Amino acid sequence: MTGTWILNMLILLILLIALIIISRLIRNKKGFKYAQIDKDSIAPIDLTHKGLVAGDRLVIFGGYDYQPKYLGDNQNYIGQIMKFIPGQEGRKTAPVLKMDKPIQFDSLVGDYLVLETRYVGQDWNQYGPVHVELCDFEPDSIEYKLRRKGMWIESHASYEFEDRYNKIENERNKTTLPNTRS
Repeated sequence: MTGTWILNMLILLILLIALIIISRLIRNKKGFKYAQIDKDSIAPIDLTHKGLVAGDRLVIFGGYDYQPKYLGDNQNYIGQIMKFIPGQEGRKTAPVLKMDKPIQFDSLVGDYLVLETRYVGQDWNQYGPVHVELCDFEPDSIEYKLRRKGMWIESHASYEFEDRYNKIENERNKTTLPNTRS
């Protein structure tokens, strides 16, 4: 009985190895590609985009530099996603935010931000790093190369859903280190 069990296990192991080798050969075969659909790149404007939808409220704040120039004396800016427009070539669609208050950067004062993914292939999740374009007009929903552009004001900003950002900040404010001095 032990010999039969060992033989069966060897046969299963050989079959498993054969399947792995065959799948690797098929995957590496020239001209063979698995279909990949990136709904952010092909979806019509204003559809859900992997975690973000029109109407979501986002907080925009510092990234690598915790007090970047565009923030001025503010800790952050808050705005609502109005729509999604085509992003730069090779990037996801870009949300357009209508800000709660105007942002000033150098001589430009604008109410709209266009957020671009920081990295090619980056998805729109609940939070992450972004490039920020400030506009004193509502950007058109046309191809990036053809549309009027605002001013590029930050390449390392961060974004977060407003409610999640507020919860994190509230928890951070509640947490205090115990006084160890007597």
